[in-house]
Amino acid sequence: MRDEWRKVQGRYIDIPLVAASDEVVELTGRAIHTAHAHPESLAIAMQVAQSIRHHRPGLSADFADRLDRCWPLHPVTVALLGPVSKRRFGQNERSTFGFLASAETRSFREFLQTARLGSGKTYTPAAYWDYLRTNLEPSILASTDSHRWSQSVEAVERTEQKNQGGPLHVELVKTIALIDLFRNGSGLVADDAVLGACVCGADGAALPAGKLQALLQDLRRWALVSFKRHQGSWAISEGSDFDLDAALAEALGTIDEPDLSQLTTLVRLQPVLAKRHYCETGTLRWMVPLMAHANQFVEGLGRASLVCGEPGKSLGRSSAFGSFLLVLPARGQTVRQAANLVRKLEWQVDVLRPILVGVPRNGEAICELGRELMAYDRIRRLRSELENDAVARRELEARTTDVRTRLEEELRDALLRIHWINGDSLGLPVPVYDAPSSLAHLASAFADVVFSKSPHVFSELINRDLPSSNSTKARKDLLYAMLGKPDHKRLGLEGYPAEAGLYHNLLEASGLHRPVDGEKRSNESARYAFSTPVDDKVAARAGTFAPLWAAAVDMVIGAPAAVPLSDLYRLWQAPPYGVRGGVLPVLWLAFALANQHRMAVYKDGMFVPQIRPVDVDEALQDPSRFAIRHVQINEHRRDILKGVAKHLRKLDRTVEAEPLEAARGLVTLVFDLPPWSRRTLLLSDRTRAVRDTLAKASDPHRVLFVDLPVLFGDLPVPKFLEALGDSLQEMQSAYPQMLSRVMSRTLETLDASFASEGDIDAIRHRSKTVIGISGDFRLDAFAGRLATLSRDPEAIDSLLSMAVNKPPKEWSDQDIDAALIQLAQLGLKFRQVEAVSAVQHRHPTRSAIAVVFGTGGQGKTVSESFDVSASEDQRIQRLSDAIMKQFKNEKREIVLAALAQAGTKLVEAASSAERIS
Repeated sequence: MRDEWRKVQGRYIDIPLVAASDEVVELTGRAIHTAHAHPESLAIAMQVAQSIRHHRPGLSADFADRLDRCWPLHPVTVALLGPVSKRRFGQNERSTFGFLASAETRSFREFLQTARLGSGKTYTPAAYWDYLRTNLEPSILASTDSHRWSQSVEAVERTEQKNQGGPLHVELVKTIALIDLFRNGSGLVADDAVLGACVCGADGAALPAGKLQALLQDLRRWALVSFKRHQGSWAISEGSDFDLDAALAEALGTIDEPDLSQLTTLVRLQPVLAKRHYCETGTLRWMVPLMAHANQFVEGLGRASLVCGEPGKSLGRSSAFGSFLLVLPARGQTVRQAANLVRKLEWQVDVLRPILVGVPRNGEAICELGRELMAYDRIRRLRSELENDAVARRELEARTTDVRTRLEEELRDALLRIHWINGDSLGLPVPVYDAPSSLAHLASAFADVVFSKSPHVFSELINRDLPSSNSTKARKDLLYAMLGKPDHKRLGLEGYPAEAGLYHNLLEASGLHRPVDGEKRSNESARYAFSTPVDDKVAARAGTFAPLWAAAVDMVIGAPAAVPLSDLYRLWQAPPYGVRGGVLPVLWLAFALANQHRMAVYKDGMFVPQIRPVDVDEALQDPSRFAIRHVQINEHRRDILKGVAKHLRKLDRTVEAEPLEAARGLVTLVFDLPPWSRRTLLLSDRTRAVRDTLAKASDPHRVLFVDLPVLFGDLPVPKFLEALGDSLQEMQSAYPQMLSRVMSRTLETLDASFASEGDIDAIRHRSKTVIGISGDFRLDAFAGRLATLSRDPEAIDSLLSMAVNKPPKEWSDQDIDAALIQLAQLGLKFRQVEAVSAVQHRHPTRSAIAVVFGTGGQGKTVSESFDVSASEDQRIQRLSDAIMKQFKNEKREIVLAALAQAGTKLVEAASSAERIS
């Protein structure tokens, strides 16, 4: 309708037809019909008509009857309908009948539906005030009545705060405010007679004159109303002395042209979304509308370029990929002159950073509204009088809102109907002058050109630059699953958590995680792996990921040094890919895992043999710490790789004959060694050098083909591989051998063996006998660990840790030596307590024996005490039986003498051996 009106605007003369207030009363009375008698209303109508006639002597004699025919509208309300309809926010009698038929809140129709017939209630001026404030306040505040309306609203709100005795004060001040605002042309004044007719008691009867005066005096004492003697009426007290119109004129005098950068912050210009592009690719992109003066066009073009970033590289700070630049005419300049000025200048834009330049035909109106909006903003910032003037602040806020709304409407209209000057040069069909266009369609067309190789990612959780906290957690869980079970279907995810949704949308649909060759997707036990996306029927969106994947491979292979992860991110974020920041960590990890056989990952310049969850966390925090490098080999080096892989397989580490796999296997071998093996000096010099070199490896290529061969003196490949295998075997077996040596020494002190399970059971049984009878807590701890002894290395670790009071990760060579001494001492105590265990009513596992031998005539006597274990009882019994059998025919005295002489020789022989030793 507005567009059609513009075609004929100015060809005709507007002849206003305004109905008088009395005619509005007549029309209202004819529009309202009622069959209910209301004799009490006529007296009120006559009272109101008499008050109006006092100021308008020419009023018709039947005016009271006309007012009464409008029941249940209160006569004062009816008298005010005409003046209200003539205000700027009204539409003459159209607003009157719109009010009568309206179903809005606080309307007359709502009153008819809720009021009880026969209650005597009418639609009072106070109710009409509520209707105007609820439904028309924004329009009133944008009109010339805004100042007085703000004063009235302030008075009503202050009354509501002060009033403690009921609603009469509020109704009275609303009535005075409404009459004071719209009495012009009606003859109404807020005198005692009119106010008495408008405010009634709770029973519906008129208030006594004394009660009405008391209410009025309360309002006067609160400085809310004042009595005007020359009119004989009450009015709202002036709450503000601030002249906003004068302040506006003064502020406009200081503003020649609006500062468009400041104006952009005052006006909420919304970005233009590329909706179709979003539906097709899953990535939300936008262009931003900007403004520039015609005489500052070059500066405006530069500002638009900063917002949108550099063509072919990363986006600007606003994440917008282009802009709509509105060139506004300077003050005193026409739209045509501004357009011609722009065409004469030498400038161009890149299609990869589209900046559409146009001159809106309503540019002059935009400039004027911009000046007014900036003037109001200047008043708000610089006029200190507003600090203590709530009425003026309310009026200023209302006018600012109105101007901002109108300016936004003008800008929207400008964007819909504009001639884009450089549309043809950007290679896209743009609408001609006056043809309505869809900005979203233009934005999508430009987005298709700028991001022609954008991957399709349909996940609103992470397909954004800053995912939410819940989305970030789901992404991290998905990254952990990629590391934990890369060969499992769905990465081993069960059910449908958030990370499973990300997997299906990002990894499965793109073909980045798929069954290995020969495996069927339908097979639940199929082996999976990360791989290069291939445009086939297996993954629906794999073809959209292939370009960015190929670009990343070319970047890493073609680089002379390691490529920082931040550079790879910038490649993917820039056109023509435009990947959002939330997706980048998943793509990077999939890229690293798919290419781990030929690309090495570095952290802080050090080679990372195996990506761990902690590395993922650090990469999320600071990608610049990580880098990727491609590794190349020749035939000579491939022989080395095959030999290294063969030795690693002997150590139960299966790797491929690839440089990264071999280096990763060697470095992992070192880092998987127990902490003692990584620091012990008991290894051979060459093995220690190999261990230390692998532990400090920062480059897999260098460690395999430079560092290790130098350590072995540049031996021929077969001998180098043999020597390297020996060193690897020595490293791998050092810790088990140390544990075996410690355990053997310990068992020797216990006169025990570790040869069979029966021997181990005997040690456990002996230990249970000793536990808790010595009062020595350390001996009890020693016996307790022996009571659970097994061939498991952890059991031996526990015994050693108890001896040195350190965990295994802190052991050194000196600690092992000290542990051997401690274990030997504990073994001796163990045997002593074991021999006297019968004291605690336990079956002894060792026997303590003391003997004295005398040799007859020479008078020589020797003695000896010793103990034997229970495991030796059978041997003792067999030897005893053999001796008794041998001497069964000899006299008892001769046998005893022979045993005494033999025993003396055994003791003396043992004593001599001890003295010699």
